[in-house]
Amino acid sequence: MVTDWRDELAAWLTPFLAGLHHKTRARMCPAYVAGLIGPGDRKSIQPMAARDGGVSYDQLHHFVANGVWDAAPLEKALLAEADRQVGGDDAWLIIDDTTLPKKGRHSVGVAPQYASTLGKNANCQTMVSVTLASHEVPIMVGLRLFLPESWTSDPERLVRAGVMAGNLAERLPVIGMGSEFDQLSINLNHMLSRIESLIDGTRQVSNDIAHDLRTPLTRLRLHLESASAAKSLAACQNIIDEAKDQIDEIMSIFRALLRIGTIEAGMGRSQFREVDLSEVMNRVKGAGYANRHISN
Repeated sequence: MVTDWRDELAAWLTPFLAGLHHKTRARMCPAYVAGLIGPGDRKSIQPMAARDGGVSYDQLHHFVANGVWDAAPLEKALLAEADRQVGGDDAWLIIDDTTLPKKGRHSVGVAPQYASTLGKNANCQTMVSVTLASHEVPIMVGLRLFLPESWTSDPERLVRAGVMAGNLAERLPVIGMGSEFDQLSINLNHMLSRIESLIDGTRQVSNDIAHDLRTPLTRLRLHLESASAAKSLAACQNIIDEAKDQIDEIMSIFRALLRIGTIEAGMGRSQFREVDLSEVMNRVKGAGYANRHISN
């Protein structure tokens, strides 16, 4: 009988296991879920691994403590399963909060705020949940930690807690059923892709600037070192003149960067003027004729 419910659990978890994209994690996941919902009062890692018998404590602990997988495929599978079981015209999408009372202040998001479970203000974490429900059957499809203003207004605290680490590659799940939520996810994913592209472009520009400046700065340093070792005023003056040329090259790079910034910001439009293209074409035509005449 025990084997039967574990087999049914493994079958139900199949789409979620596929989203893990990892053979070992796909083996640990059923063991962990079975430990949470199966017999036994103690739901910590060690007794769950001991009751399972097929996985070790270290394996199960690594699976839980190092959850580095992408959550999007799992959330997509969850949304599809929830829609299959309780979706329909008579289903409701319920947004609610859940609070976890805390004694300390270092857990991410913890602060004095209204705790719905206690019915009063208390030191707690607040989670925002999204639940799909039909009749008396609810299925939670989303859960996110709420950050109060005492956290969002303190960048240093956010950095210390790792809240602002950010993964630009993450995307919202799309079920593929053409719903308004799918369209919202698609629009937000397009925005995230655009932001990721802009960040990558900025990173590439920074690398290019570093490479363009490294050579003239290296030459400038060498010229200054040579000037300090020059044995005559004339030799020193020649080296200084060469160093000035290197400085001019560096200044030209910065001027080019400023021009690019001006163009991208649209600030250069005030300096635009109308141009007679026929005059430009006549000049080009005349230059081409002169070149052919000289070559002949």
